[in-house]
Amino acid sequence: MRLNLFSGSPSSEVANELASALSIAFENTKDFYTTLQVALPDPAVRFEVMELEKVPARGKSLNEFLNWRFNQGNEGTSHPLSFSGQMLGVEQNKNLFLGMAVDQGWLEVVQTAFQKAGLKASVIDMALAQRFNFFYKFFKESQKSGALITFEPEFWSVGLWDDQTRLRFVRSKWWDKEILKVNDLPLEATILEVERIIRAYVYSAKNRSVENLFVSASENWLKPIEEFLKKRTHGNCRALSLAEITNENPEVKKSGVVPSALAVAVQR
Repeated sequence: MRLNLFSGSPSSEVANELASALSIAFENTKDFYTTLQVALPDPAVRFEVMELEKVPARGKSLNEFLNWRFNQGNEGTSHPLSFSGQMLGVEQNKNLFLGMAVDQGWLEVVQTAFQKAGLKASVIDMALAQRFNFFYKFFKESQKSGALITFEPEFWSVGLWDDQTRLRFVRSKWWDKEILKVNDLPLEATILEVERIIRAYVYSAKNRSVENLFVSASENWLKPIEEFLKKRTHGNCRALSLAEITNENPEVKKSGVVPSALAVAVQR
């Protein structure tokens, strides 16, 4: 695409260009009823797990609360947001509520583009949520807290979960420009930032920990990233191979499929 998504201001021009790209990509499905899941890049979505005495009632009350929560410090300058959320359970007599927010203008660009392309988006969600569900069995089997670090051409991301395998914290950041080669990744600087994030999370409350470390990336990036991380963590890192998960699918191995794209694929 000539124009970048989630950069600058949302516009009908961007929606039209995205619609054109989608029409070309899904040309072979135009004669069939097809539903698609959409993964929004992690840095485009705000994520927070809140510990609340009382969760506002769904509807106007919850939207007003989330609008206040996600706009603190940006009053009068922020763009309208669209929200979603769910209960994660209770901990130490407080409700754990997962809230997510996305710029409403950009969400409308995505929705409009799919409509113009004649495609049905059944789910629009944060890419991390899709990846977390996709890899969930690996996280769950250890019954320990952990972290998933993801490297993709447009951004990096780290998601942290507790010993009940509930996502508790997320941070992500766009690269300065799209990265196409693993050797161009600023690995050392990024991992230093991830280490600071994990330490801040662990020391922010009692009984928090990050015991297991996982990394995901396209298959052709994975090995050098894993080797770097194992040196930093004395071997406490597990690479999640997309090829192994898909039974050594040759297309996954050679095409550079990113974790978010594979995780969001509708199972047929």
